[in-house]
Amino acid sequence: MKRPETLPAVENYDYYNGDHWPHWIGPKVPDKDPRAKELMSEVERVFQSINLIRECCDRHVAALIGKFPVWYIKGADGKRIPTKNEQGEALDTPAARAEIDLQRWLDAVMQRSDAGVTAQGDPFWQAVTDLSVVGNASLRLWQPSRFAEDPDPIKRIHLHSPKLGSVSVKRGDDEFVDEISYSYGAGYQEVETMDGDTLTVTTKKGGAAEGEPIEIDTGGRWTIAVMRSPSLLTPQIRQNQDAINHAATMLLRNQEQAGFLERIFLNAQPPGKWVKDETALEGERFEPDEEGLAHGPGQDVFLMGVPTGDRSNPSYSNAGVAFRDPVNPATFLDSIRGFRGYVYHAFGQGHLLIEGDGSMSGVSRIQLRQDFEVILTRQKRVIEAAIASILNIVLRILEYT
Repeated sequence: MKRPETLPAVENYDYYNGDHWPHWIGPKVPDKDPRAKELMSEVERVFQSINLIRECCDRHVAALIGKFPVWYIKGADGKRIPTKNEQGEALDTPAARAEIDLQRWLDAVMQRSDAGVTAQGDPFWQAVTDLSVVGNASLRLWQPSRFAEDPDPIKRIHLHSPKLGSVSVKRGDDEFVDEISYSYGAGYQEVETMDGDTLTVTTKKGGAAEGEPIEIDTGGRWTIAVMRSPSLLTPQIRQNQDAINHAATMLLRNQEQAGFLERIFLNAQPPGKWVKDETALEGERFEPDEEGLAHGPGQDVFLMGVPTGDRSNPSYSNAGVAFRDPVNPATFLDSIRGFRGYVYHAFGQGHLLIEGDGSMSGVSRIQLRQDFEVILTRQKRVIEAAIASILNIVLRILEYT
């Protein structure tokens, strides 16, 4: 799920999309080293990522919007208006007809998204994902040009989640919204202002107005619902994701070493020959074979010690070989489990770690589950308010009062 390159969205979406290599925290070769590019490309080749951030974010979003929120029509007194009789049959009232039209509109939005008519997909899911990953999101009502003349008014109204950074909000001294603008295409801008209950929408290009402004009685609501909430991706969660990737990469490097053990030859001379070199000590220097040391099954390999003393009657050092054993993989696996536990608890999903753990008390299980519900509640109200505002405006556009 790619979103635009606006900070901090770009970094947070790096983590969400699994593009973790730019945030590698392991050893780095200094740029002044001529081998830096080659050595770092080798590290990148074996870089491993276990994307817990996406897993936890998607679980969080699914808990909020996996099933569309229950909604109903309220009257001016704030009480629910019945739309069905005791037998469950729809009443022939404005509220009942409004409920049917709203459901038809929602179905049309989802069908366009699910069928791939629009490139974005489910606008509700996208908006809640943006809210969780970055901390801000928007839902915008608009009219596609292809449906402008459609006789069915429901088809003329569409919904999408604008790209991050395309919506800006201006507030007055009292902190209330004075203006909302949406930028799109080649320098186009849609500017919304409010006068009482009437919304004025002006299209601009390069700062100059194009065409006549559109006025809509929205009951004081904006056609762009802006949502704000702290991002789930705290610096601590990102640091622990980096640590998990580091441990996973080291685990693979260790595994590679287990299959290709490093050998250290002590006081041993590799295959080669002595050649004349007037610049060398005693007029000769040792030149190793280009093919290096032969090894493998069925190979007879002989290594001689390094010659010492007089070259005409040399003695040789005692050669030896040492193997560098790999580290126990449990070290890396335990590290991954530890950092994974912190990430889960930070997302309020620690209850998933205790499945099958009979040592955990029932009270502790309930408390862990409640932690998740508290975090969901923080965004739940914001999302409900945005969806309610959108549905209200759709009713206004469909001429319900």
